[in-house]
Amino acid sequence: MSRRSRAFFLVALLLAACSPAADSTAGSLERRSDGQPASSVEGLSATVVQYTRDRPQRRVQVKVTNGSDQPIDLEILDPGLAGYDDAVPPDQRSHLEPGRRVDFPVNLEEPSCDATPAPTSQLTLRVSTTAGTIRQHVPIDDASLLSDLHTLDCAIRRVEANVDIALGDDWRQVRSGAHAAVIGEVSLRLRPGGSSATVSALDAGLLLSVRSGDPSDGDGAADVTVDEEYPQQTWQVELIGTRCDGHAIAESRRLIALTFLTSVPGADDVPIRRSPDVDAYETMVAALLERCAAREGGTDI
Repeated sequence: MSRRSRAFFLVALLLAACSPAADSTAGSLERRSDGQPASSVEGLSATVVQYTRDRPQRRVQVKVTNGSDQPIDLEILDPGLAGYDDAVPPDQRSHLEPGRRVDFPVNLEEPSCDATPAPTSQLTLRVSTTAGTIRQHVPIDDASLLSDLHTLDCAIRRVEANVDIALGDDWRQVRSGAHAAVIGEVSLRLRPGGSSATVSALDAGLLLSVRSGDPSDGDGAADVTVDEEYPQQTWQVELIGTRCDGHAIAESRRLIALTFLTSVPGADDVPIRRSPDVDAYETMVAALLERCAAREGGTDI
């Protein structure tokens, strides 16, 4: 072959390598019995669940199962969760052998409350095998979980549009040893345009119990209302440690939060969660550990 012929041959090879047909994303995953390319991998399915640890982060787990007879690689391009148009696809690529499944954590972000959600949810996946890569839509079976979450989230948004609930900046430890506790303030403030709102209960989670006002007031039951006459209410809260097991304390950053059961006229109570800032959190944990140390020394918590 002459030098000129070899040059033309090399140019032809380069052009073929750069053509769309060489792009792996254009390859089909398999061929049907009639010889035509398949447009999807048969046997993929998806469900969605929410574990307890996911709730504070407003996250769900999308479980994808590979029911096909071939290994695949997966990536979520669009979660397609009904009622959550802004749900963020995870930065995760997973390999799945036949019969296996994998969890993809998906952040819900804000719910879409101004329109009726789509009746179904549908993932958009990038699916790859040795034969090529395609985009594939997979319906999600959520057993009404997303509908329930959307209803609750929109109810919470309606309450928070009427009232602001805040933890005070100054949380301090009082007493020591087995009697160590933390005291701080919480406030309820009517927003412009709001009519009224009521906090009917206050909870501090698994590690702490709460008392409202003076410790002699009892078990922390709250019943505080703001309206046009009294647009803001502030009250003192005392928190004391109630659990000392290592597993719970290791999860303290997630578990320590105050939940206000709050309602506005014409709507059911909804839980409004507020987490302490870093300084308040460290004060609460220090008092809890002090009480636990006293318990280990023979003093009942």
